[in-house]
Amino acid sequence: MKRNAKIGVFVLENLTTGMYTDPFDSIREYIQNAGDSILAAERNKLINSNDGLITISIDPEARSLSIRDNGCGIPADDVFDKLINIGMSKKVYGQEAGFRGIGRLAGMAYCKRLSFITSSPYEDTASLITFDCEGIRESFSPINKSQEEIQHVLSKYTEQEPLSAQKDSHYFEVRMEGIGHEIDAILDIEVLEQYLAQVAPVEYDSQSFIYAPKIIEWSKKNGYALNQVKVLIRTPGIERQVFKPYLNQYKTRRGNYIIDIADVEFYPKEPTSNTRFWMWYSKTNLLGMFDDNRVAVY
Repeated sequence: MKRNAKIGVFVLENLTTGMYTDPFDSIREYIQNAGDSILAAERNKLINSNDGLITISIDPEARSLSIRDNGCGIPADDVFDKLINIGMSKKVYGQEAGFRGIGRLAGMAYCKRLSFITSSPYEDTASLITFDCEGIRESFSPINKSQEEIQHVLSKYTEQEPLSAQKDSHYFEVRMEGIGHEIDAILDIEVLEQYLAQVAPVEYDSQSFIYAPKIIEWSKKNGYALNQVKVLIRTPGIERQVFKPYLNQYKTRRGNYIIDIADVEFYPKEPTSNTRFWMWYSKTNLLGMFDDNRVAVY
């Protein structure tokens, strides 16, 4: 008699607290998913090119963080399969940032409740999925010696609720509520902004970095998509756009001498179909190391 294999709940520990040991990793995962959804919305003509928007809202007092995009969203009939099933992603490898179908679990390690709210075009309903992260983490605690299967635990600590929505709306929102005090950094707008400037597909600031148009033009000419997205970060009293950290001028690490960026160059200068990577770099007329860890080279 053939028997079916079982997967125990302790696998969830490896997929959450085990894989995402840095709380900022969870933010990166959700930003990548949002960027993928926005690119899909552009391909499907739901939004115009460069109209993609990711809004990150943090509330230190409420201990909450949300990430919302205006991408495709998920149809109501597909919500359960895409958000609760694990390791069954339909993303295209090489075209989209994630493809394993586990990134959505990243926030479970750092909050009490993790919610997904989404609406798809042409539907008048939205979907709310909420994970009881405390209950899930308790289920794979070593002291419990749990013999439960992973699917039973997820069903036990997950709620699904329909919401009303406008038919022309399409979005996906992640909410992390009850964020632990040991990870205050992800609720600090200054720290979070610096992190996003490095890892998120944010735009160049042409006013602060005059060579941004040259980089964008070169990449388009050579068939490299930068896939920039407008990213806003909000607190109850502040809202501002996040940009890449490049500037026209820097100080040296020693002596505080001013270094002006004279130009940017590209490598390789003439890429071919066999080119594995490309890069741009700045040119200056002085020797010295930038006194800005966001762009300094070690």
